[in-house]
Amino acid sequence: MDKNWIELRAGYEKVAAYSDGDSGQTYEEAKEKAFDLLETTRLGLDRDKVMQVVENGYDTQEKIIHEEHPTVLEVTIPKGCVTPLPYELQVL
Repeated sequence: MDKNWIELRAGYEKVAAYSDGDSGQTYEEAKEKAFDLLETTRLGLDRDKVMQVVENGYDTQEKIIHEEHPTVLEVTIPKGCVTPLPYELQVL
């Protein structure tokens, strides 16, 4: 049984875990898999959640090695408008 692993969390809940050691996978491979899944999911279903990559079982019990917070677009309503401009017009 592996005693070291890397977790990907979305909204502070574990989404995936990748172990290294006895499983034959290196630390770098486990870390790379966690970051690949982060890239795949952060703009999809988990776009509104805090995303974390966490080390477990190493020198410390738990260590956050990467954290991303959802980006919130701050929309200003132009004077005289009831609703904000569509996103496509704000980018221009």
